Amino acid sequence: MNNSTTKDYATEIKSTAFHLVEEVLLETQTRDEALELINDSRLHETIDSHQWVIYYAYNLPVLECSDNADYMEENLGADCIAAALKQGGINGLHTALAYWAMYADLQEAIQERFDEIDND
Repeated sequence: MNNSTTKDYATEIKSTAFHLVEEVLLETQTRDEALELINDSRLHETIDSHQWVIYYAYNLPVLECSDNADYMEENLGADCIAAALKQGGINGLHTALAYWAMYADLQEAIQERFDEIDND
């Protein structure tokens, strides 16, 4: 994988997590409320509309850059992979795999951001 792409992906994940946490903290009173809002809707909305997921050209680079490329299979099972392939072909499968890899990467980055806030 191209070092520039890996660096760009890592930067994008960290930046997205930072902005998501900051935005949600302005709307909530506690960390628990913020995490609930992030996990209930905002994280999925963010990933659903992210160019690295919606454009096929980014899907494989996400999987190559992510430490969580196997997240979908490990957490949702082979049936989910088969369903994504059946529903959207190979492009649909790549999109679904990229979505869940990015989901796991952002979850980790969100936790890191909250840890940074707690340590300030």
